[in-house]
Amino acid sequence: MAAALGALALGGTSHLLFAALCAVLAGAGCPPLEGGLRSLWPAVLPDAAHVRTYALDASTQEIVYVAGPALAVVTATYFTPAWALALAAAAALAGSVVFATARPARSWRAVARRRDPLGVLRPPAMRLLLCALVFLGGTVGALDVAAIAVAGRQDAAWLAGALPAVFSAAGLLGGILFARLQPATAPQPRHLLVVAALFAAGWLPLLAPLPAPAVLAAAVLPGTLFVPLLTVASLALTALAPAGTSTEAVGWMSSAMRLGLAGGTALAGPLGGHFALPLAAAALCALLLSAPTPSAPTPSAPAPAAA
Repeated sequence: MAAALGALALGGTSHLLFAALCAVLAGAGCPPLEGGLRSLWPAVLPDAAHVRTYALDASTQEIVYVAGPALAVVTATYFTPAWALALAAAAALAGSVVFATARPARSWRAVARRRDPLGVLRPPAMRLLLCALVFLGGTVGALDVAAIAVAGRQDAAWLAGALPAVFSAAGLLGGILFARLQPATAPQPRHLLVVAALFAAGWLPLLAPLPAPAVLAAAVLPGTLFVPLLTVASLALTALAPAGTSTEAVGWMSSAMRLGLAGGTALAGPLGGHFALPLAAAALCALLLSAPTPSAPTPSAPAPAAA
């Protein structure tokens, strides 16, 4: 991944075929750090801490999904796009090396092996949940484009960076509140639907023709709800994953979110960066989560990871 991004930074983006090939190689070589990290949790954390850990993990994902593109835009604007790509390559390489050389990662061994060909996709509820996560990722993928569009309409260039930053900061706040105020029992499936419905409703105020400061204020509500929604979805995904597929489950979740990010960003441009797109994606996410499915077990500690 780092080599492909480095080659793209050195070779430039003037040759479309070369740039596309580097992008494909970078995506295909993305290290599965999320799945690997969650596979280590049972070995390094007490069972009682798993809900708070999911909230922390969702908070860091929110930073990556929202602040990452904003940082890339700032770096490309004040330096060059090549510097932004080089920074991404260095961050990917450093993070992978630190994770791979950590003692828990070096000493981890699988305790179960997958025997079902469908693996984590066997439960119908899992497939619906992953589809819902695609739309959840779409809301964030459209956000950066919407921020640029509304900044242009209001002649407020600062809003292009401030809006994702406020959404990200609100996400951190939501993650902290969720970790502190979580109920004594693990979240139930109905909690997932309620949080998803509130998240979708949180985008409604952004449809109004608001002045720039009010746009920032309106982005706080969906931002605050994003991390709790992702946390409860992660817990539901862990509960649905058959034994020996926790690493694979997280890989599918990460892929679903990235697919939504890409789709939301790709659609936001042709649609003029309107906030109706993240609203529609959030509504579809809630709709999928409301579909009747067999009852899932209560989330508990992460399941053993597959080899």
